[in-house]
Amino acid sequence: MKAWLVCIIASTLFSFKLYAQSEDIKLIGIDSVGLNTEIKDLLRENLSHIGIQYHEYLDFGQRCSYKFVEFTKEDEMLSIRISDCNDELLGNELIHRHIWLANDEDIAAEITKSIAGILNTELVEAIKETGKKSSLSKFKNHHDSRYFFAPSAYNLRKGQLYYNTNYFLVHDLQYGVSDNFSIGMGTTVAAIPFYVTPKLSIPLSGMHSLAVGDLFIVGTYGPSWNINLAYGAYTYGTDLNNMTIGIGAIHSSELVGTNPVLNFSTMLSLSKYTYFISENYFAPELLNNGYQVFEYGMDNFGNYSERLVKSENFKQSVAAGFLGLRLINKKKDVSSWQFGMLYLIPFGNDRIPSEYQGNPAFDYDVDPTISLPNFLVIPNVSYTLKFGRKY
Repeated sequence: MKAWLVCIIASTLFSFKLYAQSEDIKLIGIDSVGLNTEIKDLLRENLSHIGIQYHEYLDFGQRCSYKFVEFTKEDEMLSIRISDCNDELLGNELIHRHIWLANDEDIAAEITKSIAGILNTELVEAIKETGKKSSLSKFKNHHDSRYFFAPSAYNLRKGQLYYNTNYFLVHDLQYGVSDNFSIGMGTTVAAIPFYVTPKLSIPLSGMHSLAVGDLFIVGTYGPSWNINLAYGAYTYGTDLNNMTIGIGAIHSSELVGTNPVLNFSTMLSLSKYTYFISENYFAPELLNNGYQVFEYGMDNFGNYSERLVKSENFKQSVAAGFLGLRLINKKKDVSSWQFGMLYLIPFGNDRIPSEYQGNPAFDYDVDPTISLPNFLVIPNVSYTLKFGRKY
């Protein structure tokens, strides 16, 4: 068990270290060409995927926290020049004049690749790996809206449909109602339980996003049985590399009161087609298990006697999650396989106070509402597919 704990802690610290070292790149556009609004919007979206904030207005008090990209024409070619706040040249590039014959999406993609090359971002490696000058969309991670099961603060685009199955026993679908709101539902092959998962995403500037959502499960032990988890999530990073911190409140017909749940998940790009995924939960006071302690003995007439001494609920802490790899299908990058492990570690299994344990004068009864093993690690496999829209 210690080895798995070391693995979990190491992966978490590794993820924090990566993001502690990362910084947003702020870019101010100086447009002397007259790029249309559609190109600028596409450019802003493309750059956000590789960790660059594109602005058109300058916070002058923070001028030197920006880099400046200037678009001009030279012999009908598009010139891109990037400099710092002291006008020192960081790099420049010319795009062939035939670029003006392309559609808005391809113009934005070529400008993005030129900026990425000058600033030496991770997109350069993706382009080198394929050896192609294809559209930027081919380098997009289509699976950034979730980890193994937990959601990130990124949303599906309007009209997109996302399918996920675990062990081919649990199946769910998520649908992008709009670019910022999605709703999903899922169940098992036995059609119980059934759950719904609405999520509202709130993109912030640069690499920051927020989301609020809910997971509502019904239908296992009768109509009155239910579990509801309301949550908020913050995601930092790009669609290629990101981490999510979530805080939730779980309420159930089987539990006493409302219990907090914490989530920390990461997605780290190891290559264009391979990602490390870590999804971790911690419930500090989740399980309310009832116990009763009885004192018993024999009276002077040989009759058995029993007296209730103590009766109360107590709470148990649980750590659980998934660790593993996401492998993207090279020929169809909207599909992927996830391989890893599912782990579950309960804490506080000393259910009965020590003064009663092993004492022949007492007997006790435990009536747990939820029963968990002391420690569990099992292999995990899942499959995902995004469809319903042209990419």
